[in-house]
Amino acid sequence: MIESSIYEEFVGIVKRVLDARFSHSYPFVLPSGASKVRALIQDALDKGASLAYGNPDFQAVKDSDSHEKKMSVPEPYVLTGVTKEMDIYDTESFGPVVCFYKFHSEEQAVVMANDTQYGLAAAVWTRDLAKGMRVAEGIVSGWVGSSLLCGYPLLISSSFSPSSTVHINGPTLFDENTYPNGGCKNSGYGRFGATWGLDEFVTTKTVTFNYRA
Repeated sequence: MIESSIYEEFVGIVKRVLDARFSHSYPFVLPSGASKVRALIQDALDKGASLAYGNPDFQAVKDSDSHEKKMSVPEPYVLTGVTKEMDIYDTESFGPVVCFYKFHSEEQAVVMANDTQYGLAAAVWTRDLAKGMRVAEGIVSGWVGSSLLCGYPLLISSSFSPSSTVHINGPTLFDENTYPNGGCKNSGYGRFGATWGLDEFVTTKTVTFNYRA
């Protein structure tokens, strides 16, 4: 999700980076994985999304094609104009596909970020620390990271849980074994790391005593 004031510029930057860094396809473990990605992209395009980056010939796979071709998706894809009616809106593709959503306010960004059944990790990209903290507190996910990318405010996926970790100006997934880590909603429950992981297997008991008795 990208703030409207820098949306077009950011999309252009991503396209240039993809041109510079990706030159060949990457195979999936099974052909079904590649088929799933193709189906999600096609569903989005059929329902009005736009292909901002990627080969529009991605569906050109025949039964007679090699096993390797069936397992691959030709290149990364960038979709814009994705709406809730599209399957990819709330389905994890596990493929080289990114969907860009435009927002106009912090409040809208939080609502959009929370409109998902998943909540494993989220990131807030901004040079305004106060804004990053406000947004992180409203998002619902296991991890929330806040970082700096060329001064651009950018939100990606889910949200904030009171027992999760928030990273300010650091990596989105910083799996430190002394911190409580874990997801929420359909991305898991509970926490692992340090004593928080042990707490999942025990019941807390309170014992009081009066030493004067």
